[in-house]
Amino acid sequence: MSRAKGQKEGKSKSADIDVFSKNSPENIIRKVFTLYMIMVFPFVMSDKYFNITVTRTKAFLYGALMLFILMLVAFIIEYAVAKYFKGEFTLFSVEEESFFLTPDVYMYIFFVANVFALYMSEDKNNALLGTSGRNFGLLMVLGLTITFFLMSQRCHIDSAFLILLFISTTISNTIGFLQHFGMDPFSLREEISAKQKEMFISTIGNINTYGSYLCIIIGLYFGISVFSKKRWTKIISGLGVFTSSLMIITAKSDDVYIGVAALIAVMFYVATANKKIEEYFRMITVMFSGLSVMSVLNQGLNGSTKHLNGFAKMVERPSIMILVTAIFAVIWILILVIKIIKNELYIKIQNKWVMLLVTLVAILAAIAVTIYGIKNKLELFTFNYKWGTYRGYVWTKAIELFRMGSPMQKLFGYGNESIAMLMRENFYNEMLDITQRTYDNLHNEVLQYLITTGLLGAISYVCLFVSSVRYFIKYLKDTPVVGGCLGATVAYFFQGLVNLNQPITTPYFFFIIAVGVGCVRFRDKK
Repeated sequence: MSRAKGQKEGKSKSADIDVFSKNSPENIIRKVFTLYMIMVFPFVMSDKYFNITVTRTKAFLYGALMLFILMLVAFIIEYAVAKYFKGEFTLFSVEEESFFLTPDVYMYIFFVANVFALYMSEDKNNALLGTSGRNFGLLMVLGLTITFFLMSQRCHIDSAFLILLFISTTISNTIGFLQHFGMDPFSLREEISAKQKEMFISTIGNINTYGSYLCIIIGLYFGISVFSKKRWTKIISGLGVFTSSLMIITAKSDDVYIGVAALIAVMFYVATANKKIEEYFRMITVMFSGLSVMSVLNQGLNGSTKHLNGFAKMVERPSIMILVTAIFAVIWILILVIKIIKNELYIKIQNKWVMLLVTLVAILAAIAVTIYGIKNKLELFTFNYKWGTYRGYVWTKAIELFRMGSPMQKLFGYGNESIAMLMRENFYNEMLDITQRTYDNLHNEVLQYLITTGLLGAISYVCLFVSSVRYFIKYLKDTPVVGGCLGATVAYFFQGLVNLNQPITTPYFFFIIAVGVGCVRFRDKK
């Protein structure tokens, strides 16, 4: 968006509103909404965990509605001022590159895909509201799209927001920490059956959802710390990584390990390319220190081990975690010494050949582990109906549903939040016999969008992710907020490959992408 230019003769130039000012009407509103998403949204409850999905749906949609109304007022004010001073007012940002390389276009295509999905649905009311699933119908996607548009045009995030984020996440994590060790400070679990009690944690709800929350905040803190130049920002974000990593074990879910592993992998290449490898290994050491401390506490204080599976069983062992942490600490210290003593060598070793070597070693290691796992028939490498707590079953049925669909259903899907109906109509008895439960979600966001919104929805969602990562890497320029948005985007997307979309943490994925894009445009005044 261009600045308002040209004042009436005799009028003061300072009276014109600079839309790129930190304190312009629209940017003040963006800050208020960001404050809402950080300090209010994660804590909204009306009946503890029992209706948290519905409550957070309303909380986000009401917030998005207020953002829309207030921004409309701000735009009218800015337009009126620009017209009065004979200046320019353009609603859209102006990119130097093709529009089709920006995340915006794929967000809008994703919304269009959901509109088509509503048309394809047999139950229009459910497709609109998503009441048979996780309330992720067209109305939620509309709220996300409006929020994305308004936040991505230009956005300025003050350093003070990092302090607010730390306060918010510390409160949430402290509640989860106490619950993990048998305390329930706000009686959130009080009325939940003993069998289900430990499936819910903190102010987020289900442990899988809490795992996705951890991926988001760890990714944010990690990226901010690596790319920040201010010491206090590094300290606070480092503490954020440590305290959030403490909570990984409490999530008891493989989705958080997959998300964090993806974060570690992607950030290695980005940090190396930006000559930040010392900062990278510092944060890796801090992260594993958090895991190590929690593994020791969990054993010493008899923390909850119910529902532990997969990677969580290994991470819970103090001996393994302390050894891994020590290895990363040694690597970090060696790199730090090189950086201090011989900075030229430190810069020189961060090159494409190092990245290529690490990639080659990682690929060979992955092949070796896979061969070993398959040969020894380890659970992780034996895909069947029981794989991933019956994800193997539901994913297999998802592929069957896609194959069963008409050409139009393959392209535009069966309808928003239609999984409950499809599983019930096609596999009900088999589903109960094999899994002893019913499914309203496929526990894989890409597959979920493939079936509900078709190829158009699934491809646009993946392209939104890819274009966002590309955009953040290209325009990073040592901007901590953009680095944080990159980390959170990567971690959330990959955890979503074994998790589900819902109105509690999924809105943060779209919101964070929009904030990252908006911050780049504000910084570069595009």
